[in-house]
Amino acid sequence: MNRIKKLNQINQKGFLTVDFLFAIIACIGCLMFLLRVSISLVSAQVAQYIVYASARAHSAGDVTKQEQINAGELKYKNLLKDAGLVAGLLTPGESIQKSGVIGNFNNIYNPPAEDGSAESGTPFIGARSEIKLPRLGMRIPFLGKTSDEEEEFKAKVAAMIFREPSSEECQKFYKKENRYEQILKRDGGRFGQASAFSTAYVPLEDSGC
Repeated sequence: MNRIKKLNQINQKGFLTVDFLFAIIACIGCLMFLLRVSISLVSAQVAQYIVYASARAHSAGDVTKQEQINAGELKYKNLLKDAGLVAGLLTPGESIQKSGVIGNFNNIYNPPAEDGSAESGTPFIGARSEIKLPRLGMRIPFLGKTSDEEEEFKAKVAAMIFREPSSEECQKFYKKENRYEQILKRDGGRFGQASAFSTAYVPLEDSGC
C-alpha cells in the first residue's frame, strides 16, 4: 500500500508546472488580444479626428462648391501625411481610405422627405471614410480565432457638418428669377399680377449667405 502511494506521488510531480504553462500561454494570448483591441480603438479615434477635421474644412464658405470639396480633400490628405498623427496606426490606401471622403451622403443616410409622408433622417453632408482594423483578427492559444471569417475587420467613420453656401450659390440665389419670381409663383399669382411687385425687386443679402 505504501509503495502504491509513493508511486502516485512520484507520478504527480510537475503536474502543476504543466498547468501553469497552459494557463500563462492562454493569459498572454488574451493580453495580446486586449492590446490589439486598444490599438484598434486608438486607430479608430485618430481616423474620426481626421474625418471631422476634413468635414470642418469643407464646411467653410468658398468661391464655389467644388472649392469647398477641394479644401476638405486637401485637409484629409495632409492629415494622412502627418507621421506624428497616423504613423504605426493607419496606412493610407490599406487601413484607411486614401481619398474621396467629402460629399453629400444622403443616398446612404436616408434624407428627409419634403412632403413629410415618409420616414426621414437628417441630411448628411460632410466626410465619410472606411477604415480597416486587421489587428482585431488573431488566434488566441487554446481558445481559437477571434473571427471565423478571413476578411479584415472594417468600419465606417463619418462626420456631419453642414456646408456653408458658396459665393457662387449665393449669387445665383439672389437673382430675380431664382428667388423673387419663384416666391411670387408660389403665392398663386396674386402679387405677380401687380406691376409694382414684379418690377420693384432689389436683391439684398441676408443671414443665409
